[in-house]
Amino acid sequence: MVIKSVSSPLLPDFPSVRDIALPPGIPRERVTSFLMMYRTHCHRIYDTIMRASLEEVQNFLLHFWQGMPSHLVGILGTNVVVNMVGVCDSILYRTICNVLMPTVLQCKDILDWDLGEKGHHIEDYHEIAGIQPETGEHLHEFRRVLDVVIALSDVWCKEFS
Repeated sequence: MVIKSVSSPLLPDFPSVRDIALPPGIPRERVTSFLMMYRTHCHRIYDTIMRASLEEVQNFLLHFWQGMPSHLVGILGTNVVVNMVGVCDSILYRTICNVLMPTVLQCKDILDWDLGEKGHHIEDYHEIAGIQPETGEHLHEFRRVLDVVIALSDVWCKEFS
């Protein structure tokens, strides 16, 4: 099943390094490189979820975080990068929920897609990949919103099927 339709929004813009005052000692070009890589990573996650291939999300998370170039590893634990990842994750999760919400009203296919079961594993993949614990708060919030979307779709589908 493919969820993405012609009217599905693209991933919105992420914050730019130009908009942030970096603390001394954090090279702007490294943060810029990381954010460019992270946007590409988030776009892959978004496209994968829109194709209803949640099992692939684990591979993307592991590949991205465990394959981080050594010259960027040093900036990953800085507050500015952790906060930027949190903002980017929030944008990604909000976009995914905005796309999924209208489609859950189309019960024909959504009932065949085990969104709830596969969605619960996203948090496990996040932990396995060794991602900063601070970003887990955003993931937990997404998981909560996803649970609400699933509950609403279940009620809708039972009521109007």
